[in-house]
Amino acid sequence: MPKISTYALSSPAELTDELIGSNISKDTKNFTVGSIVDITGIPAGTQNTISMFSNTGLVDSISTQLGPDVEGLYQIKNTNVDRFIIDKPSSVTSGDPEYLITQDGNYKVSMGWDDDGEGFGFLYNWSGNGWRFGAAGNNPELTIVTTAGSEGVVVENKLTVNEGIVLKSPNGTAYTVRVTDAGVLVVS
Repeated sequence: MPKISTYALSSPAELTDELIGSNISKDTKNFTVGSIVDITGIPAGTQNTISMFSNTGLVDSISTQLGPDVEGLYQIKNTNVDRFIIDKPSSVTSGDPEYLITQDGNYKVSMGWDDDGEGFGFLYNWSGNGWRFGAAGNNPELTIVTTAGSEGVVVENKLTVNEGIVLKSPNGTAYTVRVTDAGVLVVS
């Protein structure tokens, strides 16, 4: 029998490939790659499902990778989930816990909580182009423009304000615009 190093390498290995080995009595025998995989206890898992460790080994988690779809998009789907939680210890005061969307490594949009300052929630558009809000085909209904020189809020349809609107000048002068119960417009 030739030396094993003289045999050509075959790649990729298949479950039906045979290996040569011996049992405890040193008797030579053949094994399949599949038979070795079977005794290792590695679970097969569900395709595209992210595995997690349990007391009994690896099991399927509730997270599944979907895609690519017809547009080449990928998604992570968590099935039967009530919340997605970020729990940051109060003893760690650097940085703010947030959800962050990046593109090619560049920050685009984040939503989080300022835990090291004033304690407010925030939405932040890192590209500086504001926000658009809408639903079910009415998109956008409300636009918050943050582009330098064009800052403002645009409401596409009806805007209802209870209790009046306060308008302030740059020097702090304020006027309240409201409608009385009798339907009279009052500026004070």
